[in-house]
Amino acid sequence: MLFPPGPKLNQGEQLQLLRRTPLRFFDDCHQKFGRIFTLNLGTFGNQEVDTEANGKWVFITRPEDVETLFKTSPEIAMAGVANKMLFGSRTQQGGIIRLDGREHMNIRRVYQPIFNGNRMRAYTLPIMATIRRHARLWSRSRAFPMLPEMQRITIDVIAKSILGFDESELFDMLCSRLMCLENAAIQGRDRHMAERELSRIIHEHIATNRTTDLSDREDVFSRLCQLTKPDGLALTDKELHDELVTLLKAGFGTTSNALAWLFACILEKETVRARIQEEAMNAVGGREPAKCRFDQMPYTEAVIQETLRLCPSVAGFTGVRYLSEPLRLGGYTIPAHTVVAIATHILHRDASVYPDPLLFKPERFLTAKPSAWRWAPFGGGNRMCVGRSFAMHEMKVVLATLFSDMEINLDRPVGGSEVQGFFCSPKDRGPHVRIKDRSHDEES
Repeated sequence: MLFPPGPKLNQGEQLQLLRRTPLRFFDDCHQKFGRIFTLNLGTFGNQEVDTEANGKWVFITRPEDVETLFKTSPEIAMAGVANKMLFGSRTQQGGIIRLDGREHMNIRRVYQPIFNGNRMRAYTLPIMATIRRHARLWSRSRAFPMLPEMQRITIDVIAKSILGFDESELFDMLCSRLMCLENAAIQGRDRHMAERELSRIIHEHIATNRTTDLSDREDVFSRLCQLTKPDGLALTDKELHDELVTLLKAGFGTTSNALAWLFACILEKETVRARIQEEAMNAVGGREPAKCRFDQMPYTEAVIQETLRLCPSVAGFTGVRYLSEPLRLGGYTIPAHTVVAIATHILHRDASVYPDPLLFKPERFLTAKPSAWRWAPFGGGNRMCVGRSFAMHEMKVVLATLFSDMEINLDRPVGGSEVQGFFCSPKDRGPHVRIKDRSHDEES
């Protein structure tokens, strides 16, 4: 069986290009080799992976191939094994992204009621309170970059809405370790120490709360503690630990970078900013959080979808699967023990899928929901990100709250992207903005 074509560089050189300049590397491969290509990435440098692997990673970019991959049995296209290669498993063996088969489905069923769309209302009040608490500290006299502010808001939302942390020394330590892990410049021993410290904080949080009455709390940690798996048993401390670490890591970098890109895209086009502001005023406009109409923001939702298409916060690919059996894709029979992934950077900029693909046009998502085979920032198939509803809701609440509370103007646009670990961040710490508080008298 032949693999699709790919570069002749050795494994180390390919890994280096993918880690340093992933978007340019994907563009070059797409231009030279077409809509399906092979990279030699081994186990992504993670030596502890014990699964048989041939070292080949096949990247697909056609919607029909994405559909085939997402519809393939999870016993054949295994995301858990692929994620262990991608993210490693030295400090974390479990967590929903590293599981396959029955284990994965059992945990996924536990999550479904927690991240059900109807439960998003319970998270709205703490999210809005967090946003406003941070925004009160922003300078009204000089410009400032948005990425660090979005990181602070996101980490605060995660710590409180996901873990149920209060303002404590443990909370400060958690924020410090997550920020450390977000910094790609921190590697080796320092990074490993930050991983271990994060793990210790989570274990301590679990131990402290195991004997506490959590019935009146709405955070995700409390809900996980109270729910049972299909076998009738509660999650063990280890299962809780691995799920919480997964939620922290997956939710922090993706959402904070997506928010920074959102402000970059919105503020660079006055017509977009005006419509976002109008919708924010109608949805929030001085209302109590319980009366805000976040479900009536179609243009804002389209802007989020278009931003995730054009400016993905994840560095170029999603939907990784390890093949336990051969699979036919793009005219090739891909051998077993190969990893397949979606080159979303290419898929999302394909002119045959999106007319004028390099233009920012939220209107393309106003008339129809994104296709599951053409828009994949959250992965797809039976491995669609369990936190998708939470992330989309959080981004809508951030935009609506800030654009209704203040006037936000662009001071310095973004000059491209840079890689931070698995994420693509806007350069220079995001767009630089100037803000002015809005009097709610302006709404009438």
